[in-house]
Amino acid sequence: MSVCGLATVDQIQQTVGRQIEEFAINNNSRTPNNLFFMCVINVSDDDGTGVFELEVSTTSTDSVRSVPAGSTFEDVAAAPNAEPVTLDSVPGQGAVIPDDHSHAILVWSYPDTDIVATLKRTHSRPPAGPRLFQDAADLENLFTLIGPAAPQAADGPTQHWSMYPTGDHNPTPTP
Repeated sequence: MSVCGLATVDQIQQTVGRQIEEFAINNNSRTPNNLFFMCVINVSDDDGTGVFELEVSTTSTDSVRSVPAGSTFEDVAAAPNAEPVTLDSVPGQGAVIPDDHSHAILVWSYPDTDIVATLKRTHSRPPAGPRLFQDAADLENLFTLIGPAAPQAADGPTQHWSMYPTGDHNPTPTP
């Protein structure tokens, strides 16, 4: 089974070392010039549930959302607390920057396009939990797997919060 058109459940579980409890996709991409795609992946964690959120969007003056340093990839990459990232399997360039809660956010700019992806991990963790560098390493590992497919997934059909698994608490969306 594919998770948001990015990778299989097994591939993601092997990469993050945890079981996927649920995931959701929202694709409001209307045209190639107006991409907005979000995939939220909930994984089991020692202290409850961890959440990985991937957003893929077309850059505009304010499209790199949830990033505290600026509005374009160049602004984010130039921020004093940003660290450059290079991943051999994903074309483009990236940076990791902390958010306002000291969680890492990986921001990726694809070459020859105005598409930017952001991947962040949010989880309730005790004060002695994983530090920023561990969050960043986890994001880099996951993005190495899902980053190559992100622009194509965002270019896919419109989907409004399709979720897995479905059930009483999470019914199958009606067309």
